[in-house]
Amino acid sequence: MNQVFKIVEVGARRYRVRTSLGGLDDTQSKSGNTAVVRQQMTVPQRLHKFLTGLPISRIQEETKARIRMSQGDSIELEGSMDEVVAAKKRIQEVIDESTQSIPYTHFISLPISDSDVRRRVGEFQSEIKEYLRGAASSTVCDPAKLHVTVGMLRLLDPGQVASAVELLKSLQPKVHAALGGRPLVIKLGQAAAMEDNPSKARTIYASAQDFSSIGDDRLRLVCELVRGAFDEAGYIDERRELKIHVSLIRTRAGRAAGGGGFDATRLLKKHGKASLGTCRIGRIEIARRFGFTGDGAYASEGSLALP
Repeated sequence: MNQVFKIVEVGARRYRVRTSLGGLDDTQSKSGNTAVVRQQMTVPQRLHKFLTGLPISRIQEETKARIRMSQGDSIELEGSMDEVVAAKKRIQEVIDESTQSIPYTHFISLPISDSDVRRRVGEFQSEIKEYLRGAASSTVCDPAKLHVTVGMLRLLDPGQVASAVELLKSLQPKVHAALGGRPLVIKLGQAAAMEDNPSKARTIYASAQDFSSIGDDRLRLVCELVRGAFDEAGYIDERRELKIHVSLIRTRAGRAAGGGGFDATRLLKKHGKASLGTCRIGRIEIARRFGFTGDGAYASEGSLALP
């Protein structure tokens, strides 16, 4: 059975909620005058921990359905049709609420693989280390991981990953049309603090601009096109405005700094106008947050090739 989703807005966030209550391999038998229904409900195994113990006991008590956890990505439910439907609804409510506590697993990325840009960024980071006292040096972004983030994703099983990659690839005609069939070359602009007050900076980034544009911003056009498609499909659950940039430093302030970030005022005054170069973007990809290639770049689940 095809899974159907709806988009639910809660405050500033949007959630992708499965609305199809039908199970797989439905079976029925008679118990007295009541038809007993057995259904399989797809629930990624990594989410089973949110159901085991008290939650599943309460759902069984409330709905009278019998629920059996499996070792795979499914749960078996047994009872009358009304009991099974009620149990599925309650399970989905628990899953929908619990999923938001899971970190993002993937992101839509425009990776920067140009060796000259990576070198320049590495040199820039070396020059500014003296300004990062009180901040964890490990948060200096590896030049091999440079990218523009289009949107953050939670893809909890191989099926969701495959669907996201399929959606991305389906956008190729629209993306190529938006680019006018021409290569996308970007320029990394001057460094700036993400925060309004640079004396309490947590993120230093370089702006990214369409260097090859003729009267229009094709970089933003493509990013908004792709993000909009994933938003409409329910993959994007945040409502923050798209800020096209390349992160250079992400940090948490040291204890001595009182947790308010680090003072980037002198850093930006001296190095903010450093030239970080231009490069061609060759693809848009679904990248794994915690997966890496041999050279340290983010591992790709699948990509859309650009002109």
